[in-house]
Order: sequence, then C-alpha cells, then structure tokens
Amino acid sequence: MISTFVIAVALAVGAGEPVPVSPVPRDAVPTYPAPGARFGIPCKINALPPEVVGIELWSSDNGGSTWSKSGHIPRDQNLFMFHASKAGEFLFATRFCFKDGSVRPQKH
Repeated sequence: MISTFVIAVALAVGAGEPVPVSPVPRDAVPTYPAPGARFGIPCKINALPPEVVGIELWSSDNGGSTWSKSGHIPRDQNLFMFHASKAGEFLFATRFCFKDGSVRPQKH
C-alpha cells in the first residue's frame, strides 16, 4: 500500500504576523503532494532581520486545531527536515526566535 502525504502550506511570512489559531478551511491554502513521509522544507533565512537567530517549524495534522513543534533551525541553515508520523494533510507555520530569547508569534 502506498501512503499519500499532502502538505498544506500556511507559513507566517513576517516576524509580527499572527498565525491562525482556529481550524483552517480546507480550500484556504494550497496543497502540495509530498513524495513520502520524510521531506525537506526550504526557508529563506537571509531575508530576515539580523536579530533573528533561528526559526521554529510548527505543524498541525488536524486542520490547525492543535500545533506541535516539528523542528528548529539556526540562522546558518536553510532547510527543515520534516518526518510525518502518519499519512495525511499537514499545515505548517513558522515562529521566529530572537537574540533576546523572545519568539514571534507568541502562540501556535
């Protein structure tokens, strides 16, 4: 049996923009099929302000009802490796980590 993994992308594009906390309608974001349970998600680190020291990747497998931290990369890396624990659709969001220890957005 071949499992299908679909990525629904809902990335935060700015350090101050909020991430949805309620479930996301199925047609609200584009979906992309993934080749399997493990895949890379590229990230443009060089476009961020210098006070950002890292980025967290958060994922949801239930339309945004709940979120789990799925990874962290320091400023000198530009790829998250994601490993899905089951087949299905996943939403992704990012959270920025700053030199002073703060993160934005505050909640997922």
